[in-house]
Amino acid sequence: MSQLPEFGRRLARNAATLSAFNAAGVLAALAQDVVMAALFGLGRDTDAFFLAYTVPQFVVLTLAGSVQEALIPIFSGAGRGGEDGEDPWRAIRLVVSTWALILAGVGVIGYVLANPLVRVIGAGAPIAQRAQTVQLARLLFWMIPLLGLSEILRAALISQDRYALASAGNLMRYSVSLAVMVTLGVSLGISAVAWGYLGGALLQLVWMVCAILWIGGSLRPLWAPKDPLLKESLRLMGQRMGGIAIRRTRTILERFLASFLPPGSITALTYAQRVSMSLWQVFANSVSTAILPDLATAAQERRVGQMREMVAKGIRLLSVVVWPVAVGGAVLSLPLIRLLFERRAFHAAASVHTARLLQIYVLSIPALVLVQVLLAPHYARKDARTPMVHMIWMLALNGVLAVALTPLWGTAGLALAYTLASFASLARSYYLAERMMGSFRDVALLSYLGRVGLACSVMAAVTWTVAWRLSSLRLAPGALSLVIELGASSLVGGIVYLAMARWLKLGELRELARLLPGLGRLA
Repeated sequence: MSQLPEFGRRLARNAATLSAFNAAGVLAALAQDVVMAALFGLGRDTDAFFLAYTVPQFVVLTLAGSVQEALIPIFSGAGRGGEDGEDPWRAIRLVVSTWALILAGVGVIGYVLANPLVRVIGAGAPIAQRAQTVQLARLLFWMIPLLGLSEILRAALISQDRYALASAGNLMRYSVSLAVMVTLGVSLGISAVAWGYLGGALLQLVWMVCAILWIGGSLRPLWAPKDPLLKESLRLMGQRMGGIAIRRTRTILERFLASFLPPGSITALTYAQRVSMSLWQVFANSVSTAILPDLATAAQERRVGQMREMVAKGIRLLSVVVWPVAVGGAVLSLPLIRLLFERRAFHAAASVHTARLLQIYVLSIPALVLVQVLLAPHYARKDARTPMVHMIWMLALNGVLAVALTPLWGTAGLALAYTLASFASLARSYYLAERMMGSFRDVALLSYLGRVGLACSVMAAVTWTVAWRLSSLRLAPGALSLVIELGASSLVGGIVYLAMARWLKLGELRELARLLPGLGRLA
């Protein structure tokens, strides 16, 4: 195909914009974790922080995973007529004003209930650790109103096709957090991490507000609790948040179970999840968010065949990139963790423990990414119930597997339970998508995914062979040897994958390559 259709071009361009800025934010977040690991290693202090962060993180991630799918269709259609007339900002002002009050209330409730929440979630943690954990939790609960409002404003910017402005806030947030941690880590100890998180969240909100005002928007408070549009947005948000909250409950269960395991277990699980979720943050929201406005329009006009083609296009664009990255991450998990974390307080045994978990977690990323795209048509039709039921099903399966596997394999059992549940979720979401839009056979989707799998298998074998050989040679001292091992094996594996992709005619890879020279002009 010599030229992308207009939708494919716009989807790839907007997804690339989101991915580019998300990647920068992910690198800053990863640097934050690297510094934290170097300062505090794996132990009771870091376990206390992550236990304290459990509920605030649960609320923030639930909001972040809900806002765009629920509100972009509302914001995108706000200026198409009716009582809103020519002012698309009325809907945005109304939603922001209402949620500012809701989120402030959630922050206050979390502050008050920090002590009993910590006692329940960290039931297996030492009693002496609880006072420190409660103090950290009370700081972190104030992130909820800051980050919640930032996510709503991000959806507003995306609805106005301001993808770069919407995505730059995360980079600023993590950069500030990192700076505070580096500056105050020695003097304040683990509390510096909490203050850094809070300061970064505040700066991100300031950025989002300035971005809205810069493009000519208005955020003047607007209170109309009986407005039909507000009720619709609250309904969609409630249903979407219900589904995401159900899925995110998995983290609470994992940390509860891990609190009964040896010290450092919660931290090792968290670092492995953070590295694997870094890939998820780069890829998942890019296509599912970029595809949503067009899906919403097609759904309103009942063009089911076009919706199916859009979803298939999104799956192909993601699969050709995310599968090799995930497989490569699994193969190279140990040298990657050693290069990122193994210094000062983070020793070799901690690297082996964390790498084993990363190897399991990272394989769940393609499944999670593709599930988002497969569920997007339901949100485009303003059907949040089906995804919510799906999330309940996934949580139940994950919970059963976690309880069964943790006594057998400890933290590895927790990671394996999540990955198995993720692939079961992928199979079920594919079934739901076909039930809504018809079979994907006419777009040859399974054939395409099979070719991607073949290319990844060959790449994995070559990458492992090169990495194993280089690790035995020890060509340079310390970190330089790891850089050579990772760089050379990734390069050779990447070349093999590209050659296989060309031979197997994976066209989406060429389409993405055409967009790379123009990334600098996408803002």
